[in-house]
Amino acid sequence: MRQKSQRFWAFSSVGASAAVLAVGNAPIAVFTFAVFAGPLIAEFGWSRGELASALTAFTLLVGMSSPLFGILLDRFGVRWPSLISAVLGLAAFGCLSTVNQLAGFLLVFSVFGLASGGLTPIPYAKLVAQWFAKRRGGALALAMTGTGIGTALMPLYARYLIENLGWRVAYLAIAGTALVIACLALLLFVREKPEAKVTTLEAADTRPPLPSWSEVVLSRLFWVLAGATFLACIGVAGALAQCVPMLTDRGVSDAIAVSVLAVAGLASGLGRLISGVVMDHIFAPLVACSAFLIAGIGLFLLAGDNPAPVALYFLAAVLIGLSLGAEVDIMGYLVSRYFEIRMFGRVYGMLFFAFCLANGLGAYLLGLCFDIFGTYSPALIIGGALALIGGLLILRLGPYRYPCGAPDHSGVPFPVKVPV
Repeated sequence: MRQKSQRFWAFSSVGASAAVLAVGNAPIAVFTFAVFAGPLIAEFGWSRGELASALTAFTLLVGMSSPLFGILLDRFGVRWPSLISAVLGLAAFGCLSTVNQLAGFLLVFSVFGLASGGLTPIPYAKLVAQWFAKRRGGALALAMTGTGIGTALMPLYARYLIENLGWRVAYLAIAGTALVIACLALLLFVREKPEAKVTTLEAADTRPPLPSWSEVVLSRLFWVLAGATFLACIGVAGALAQCVPMLTDRGVSDAIAVSVLAVAGLASGLGRLISGVVMDHIFAPLVACSAFLIAGIGLFLLAGDNPAPVALYFLAAVLIGLSLGAEVDIMGYLVSRYFEIRMFGRVYGMLFFAFCLANGLGAYLLGLCFDIFGTYSPALIIGGALALIGGLLILRLGPYRYPCGAPDHSGVPFPVKVPV
């Protein structure tokens, strides 16, 4: 009976994680940003670079708060820190409906980023990694597909609300919808594996001590993961944030431009499924390299200024979406294979900072590129080249330190090496 109960909670946690991530900060903030951009610019006259600075502030603060949130997860578990964070973050997101000045918009978006750790993949990757070992990649993929579903549906939902009720009501409606779904999922269907509830302090008497922050930050493993993630994501994030205005500038209708963005969201869900299942059978850094190379190709396809067949834009969206979905899934899987589960939250939190830094800078730099040059092409070409470099860098990780079936701590000292 106990085994059946554990199986139920394992799979219910996967489903609950998918539900929360469907209304997480990527679908409701990043993927709807381009949909809200037009009405906000039309009403307030902000430039694209000024508007994109809000997304930059949001992603940077998500990243800066991620290591601290990871420590809370390692110390207190997944459910309650995530629930409190989700409530606070979504309350802030709903306050976007009240802004009238750029400074206020920046402030509220920043507060949302600071408080929204429970709407990121960090707690749910940790939760799934606790429950699954042999099929961890597939389980992570199923959980992370929630983000793909959300990124496909939320832009369409936002566009419908804006057209019928206005952008202010749209922000409130999205926040309310997300709040109901997240709270129900976390309260009713999230449970941690019983043996995973032993805290770091309680385990210190019987298990080897965890490496210090400095040991992790100075390790070659961390820098390879963080560097490759940053390089691969900076162009992808910018392209998605500016997708709708980028395509409408080339003569594409607003409806088709939003559809292209929605296709990228659907592709991200497919990318998570494919990468997760494949990583259970193929060395994960090879999967990551392939995903990063695909991202570079997608960015190169978008780089031309002249109008192109709409099919080309959809192809680019599919490639970028596949890579984006794979990147988030791969990052969690690699942390679980190269670092101890006991320190999963803090390591993934630090890597998520690199991911958020790339997202924030990418959105801002692409908007700034347009403001200066009147075109997105230079930034897209550079972003594609950086994604290719990131794909090559990830191959330097070396063999897994914690393959399937290995204990949480192998007894091998943590490899500290300052990158040259």
